[in-house]
Amino acid sequence: MILHEVGIQLIPPKMTDKTRNVKMLKDGFEQEQDWILCDQMSAAILENVTVEACTVKAPGGPLQGIFSSDGLFSNLEVLNNTIQTTGEHAITINGFLSGEISGNTLQAVAGKTPAIRLYPTRIGGNQAEEGVAWILSFANEGGSNPVLQYSNPVLGNNPLVGVAGKTQAELIDARSDMPENYRWNSFGLENFRYYAFRDEFSNLTFGQYRTLDGGKYYTQLKAWLEDRIAEYTNGIRKMQGYLLDIANIQTDERHTQVLPTLQKALTNAVNSSTYDHVSISNFPETPVKVFVAKQLALKHGNLRKLVALNGMVRTDLPSLTAQDMEKRRQATLKYLLDATQLTDTVANPLPDPTLQQGATSGTTGTTGGTTTTPTATVLPKNYGTLKILAQPLTVQQGDSITFSADASLHSASGDKLAWYWSANGKTASTATFTLDTTGLAVGEYSVKATLYVTPAGTTQRTAIAGSAMFNVTAKAAAPTPPTVQEPPPAPVLPKPLTASGALGMYLRVSETSVPQGKTITFSIDPTYLAQQQQGAKLTYYWTAPLNSGNPAGQAATYTIKTDTLAPGNSHTVKVTLYRQADGSTTKTSQGGVATFGVTAALPTTGTINVVVMDIDTQQPIAGEQYRLTLNADPTKSYSGTTGADGSISVKDIPLGDYSLRFENPKLKIITK
Repeated sequence: MILHEVGIQLIPPKMTDKTRNVKMLKDGFEQEQDWILCDQMSAAILENVTVEACTVKAPGGPLQGIFSSDGLFSNLEVLNNTIQTTGEHAITINGFLSGEISGNTLQAVAGKTPAIRLYPTRIGGNQAEEGVAWILSFANEGGSNPVLQYSNPVLGNNPLVGVAGKTQAELIDARSDMPENYRWNSFGLENFRYYAFRDEFSNLTFGQYRTLDGGKYYTQLKAWLEDRIAEYTNGIRKMQGYLLDIANIQTDERHTQVLPTLQKALTNAVNSSTYDHVSISNFPETPVKVFVAKQLALKHGNLRKLVALNGMVRTDLPSLTAQDMEKRRQATLKYLLDATQLTDTVANPLPDPTLQQGATSGTTGTTGGTTTTPTATVLPKNYGTLKILAQPLTVQQGDSITFSADASLHSASGDKLAWYWSANGKTASTATFTLDTTGLAVGEYSVKATLYVTPAGTTQRTAIAGSAMFNVTAKAAAPTPPTVQEPPPAPVLPKPLTASGALGMYLRVSETSVPQGKTITFSIDPTYLAQQQQGAKLTYYWTAPLNSGNPAGQAATYTIKTDTLAPGNSHTVKVTLYRQADGSTTKTSQGGVATFGVTAALPTTGTINVVVMDIDTQQPIAGEQYRLTLNADPTKSYSGTTGADGSISVKDIPLGDYSLRFENPKLKIITK
């Protein structure tokens, strides 16, 4: 546990539902509390805050400047502040969604160059070595909720003082990946369904959590609590050889500070049902709340594959080998990730800290020789110290683009260099990075690079980072011979707003939200049903929301009416799938609950307004009899006479396409 001394720390307040409350025992008395939706440890959002004209000075101590570690920040303005400190963070914001960073003066102290750093947000912190969950990107969940995304900040003049040859503070935007020094104990989530996560986090009671997914999540929580309590009591690790034993256990803060909170959590969460009625968001024991938050985050995001740690260097523990680091990660994350997720890794972008020796200007510096990147050009939108070049400067869809940087500007002959590139979820550890743009839409994209320099004769490695924007344009159409088109694949139906139970991950809906009065259809993933149907007979039992007027269903799909359902995102449909193996007389069952939304009913009628004018004189034609007829139903027609200004106005008629006719045969309709 590392505590930060911070000049200005941004902490989002709890987001609550004032229409609900929960009864809790406190000091032996039952009290009512606001119903919490989320807090800073579960990605609460702080909006429309300005930090302006503040001064943080600590030239003799590691005080952090303007800092946030948890939560999300929308329309955050950091303006005209002065920061002078030896701390690691001059201006560092985890979870910056949008806003402006301008006019801030950063002053170097003791040879350390301060910078502005943006990182992704995290869920649940890291209470007791269970790992860190980083939110790398957000999904568009539809509905009325605003789409969340890490937008580029409005970046103005941010002077840098006290660094030779530099006048502007560097912006290090690392929100698309977890910090490098956290890889060994972290995992990242992409396309995170924030609102679905918040909905389950704030509505799932601890009693329901105990049985969620057959009790799998509860079992993980119990194992983590019991193992860490034992380790923090005697200092001896459960997985010998994976995590280091804790020396001087009686004075270690994990024994003196963390252990009591874990013991209390075990008592109230595992050995008691006192809080079974309480939502996870309101659960009083922080270790339980943050651990479950990470479990639910994994349900509502796509896990980015872990990066192999064969090249990672821990400057604080230089004696640890790459294999040691892999073992530490497994022992840390095993309570949240399964064995496959822990071992199915992608290549390490830093396979060896000694990748190359003494690269010279214009070379790629790959091992086994150097190659020149021909006619590479500096990208116009470059941010940071390391300037990124591209060949070609603009790339067409489906073609490749190669990125490079001039290492000689930041290193000397004999220095050891290592590279890390990332763009669009792809990474590389070579001096040049070639990206295949197949599948990318037309638009602007970001590429990021870090050059690690270890001066000759030393072990101290310095990171020089940069990012740039590049454009993907439409591919010029080429003539192709006629081909026989394959039939289109069956559409992939969306998942519900939220889903729970053993069948939760397999539930599908025709739409996540429908207007009142429109039907919605529920089903189970056909691939999963095909697996279950092998050698067995399947039967179904569906139920709709109470008072919706829909009977239960016993088919593979279930369509319900929404006429009587009020607008909102908390309507549920339940299903039980029964499986009876061939030749057996017994049935097994699996259940699931899907949540869907209902919006206000769409209008069924409208108004037609027409002005009839003489095409030659441009004067209105008054007093002419007309008839409007609904094309889809000719029995519906509406007649009248044009007004003095030539107007026709027919209100409250069914929506659709209409034909207009005049009784006067001399009138010919010409539309403009």
